[in-house]
Amino acid sequence: MHFAPEDVKNTVRLQFAFKKYLTQLIDEYVQDFWPTLLRGRKEDYLFPGLRDGAKGKVSFSGQISKRIYKAAGVKMTVHQFRHGAGAIILKNRPGEFELVRGERSRRFA
Repeated sequence: MHFAPEDVKNTVRLQFAFKKYLTQLIDEYVQDFWPTLLRGRKEDYLFPGLRDGAKGKVSFSGQISKRIYKAAGVKMTVHQFRHGAGAIILKNRPGEFELVRGERSRRFA
């Protein structure tokens, strides 16, 4: 999967090789759930909001935190989730700090 610089918040081209199960999961979301969430609108947002545009940050972060708690019984903010994801990535791909480094860090590097 790849994203052109103009499609990414910090204008950095992204390219990832996803494992088959993850590709299937994304395909299932896009095929089975995304059309319902779009409510007949023509938009490119992966997570569309109730109205035009993407789902709001506050709404989305709250939903992620609630889902983590429901699935794992752990109270966690989206910021903590991001750090946890970074730790997992580095455990599996040691030394790939650029992959997990945040946008703010890149601006000041």
